[in-house]
Amino acid sequence: MSEWAVLKGLGLLGTGDFTHPLWFKQLRKKLKECGRGAYEFRGTKFILSAEVSCVFKKGGRARKVHVLLLAPGLRAADRINGSLKKYGRIDADGRPTLKISCASLAEAVLEKEENTLIIPSHVWTPHFGALGSKSGFDTLEECFENKLKHIHAVETGLSSDPGMNRRVPFLDGFSLVSNSDAHSPQALGREANVFEIRDPKNVFYEIAEILKERDSKKFLFTVEHFSETGKYYHDGHRQCGFSRAPGGNGACPVCGRKLTEGVLSRIEKSSGGRKGPPARVPEFKGTAGLEQVIAIARGVSVKSEAVRREYLDAVSAAGSEFRILLDCAPEDLRGTLEPKTAEALMKIKTKKFGFTCGYDGKYGGLNLC
Repeated sequence: MSEWAVLKGLGLLGTGDFTHPLWFKQLRKKLKECGRGAYEFRGTKFILSAEVSCVFKKGGRARKVHVLLLAPGLRAADRINGSLKKYGRIDADGRPTLKISCASLAEAVLEKEENTLIIPSHVWTPHFGALGSKSGFDTLEECFENKLKHIHAVETGLSSDPGMNRRVPFLDGFSLVSNSDAHSPQALGREANVFEIRDPKNVFYEIAEILKERDSKKFLFTVEHFSETGKYYHDGHRQCGFSRAPGGNGACPVCGRKLTEGVLSRIEKSSGGRKGPPARVPEFKGTAGLEQVIAIARGVSVKSEAVRREYLDAVSAAGSEFRILLDCAPEDLRGTLEPKTAEALMKIKTKKFGFTCGYDGKYGGLNLC
């Protein structure tokens, strides 16, 4: 993770999975404290993070909601773990499943550490989002009840961006964050938050204050995976290969079964007719991972050795992947990347490309050729 953070140009990572006993043991052993709630490993800064899956019944329905936890240090994370193990096996590999409601999770966590940040994960995702069509709610208040006052931010997920979310009136009081999981280190930074941090030794608490303020000018922008290509953007039925934009009766015209309602439809229904944001939205920058762009330009698999070689050569020349994606001028791109890759990336920077929209668990794609 630390090595890939350098390649990507990331200054701060979440540890992920602090709930898992074996990983937590490694965190205690390897991380060096470098401030209040801040840690360091081989030059990369970390804060304690984990994601849990709350499974419970409410309103006559089974609910499955993923929630992100950010703890202000190892001691706090240890206390939280001691509380959460009452509700499920936190030693199971992968995201732990807890038999607890989101409101009760918030209560249990905050009782052990009041400074913990609790953030609904990929909030619109059909199957595990707090506002998802399959097992979520129509409002965050239904989900978190009287503990909603402790929720200051929501995670937009790959299939939505801040501009889309600001159409929803009941999200006006929340900051909008964009994060990446760590299923593979190459995916780090696929989505990211850019903050102005004045004291790196106080990074956890500065971020907490920025998120609580919502419109803080210290929240500079987010880096966004193109929402249209997220795997739940449109309504659809993957088994039949059918997808569509919002509208219609919700049934698959091929098999007659109910479509998986996508993020765009959920936002349309929740917007109350609002077409745009009511106030300032921190800037967000849509882009695609450099390896993905190289693979499309070359017409090969993203896992091919040719892609990896060009990626490492380009990052070595430019300093980091984010410098290439966000900062490099056109003339610099041509000197850093192979000609076809430079041309493809220029199409992204100038927004001269097309999409294939994702649906029902299937990623969309970019038309850069």
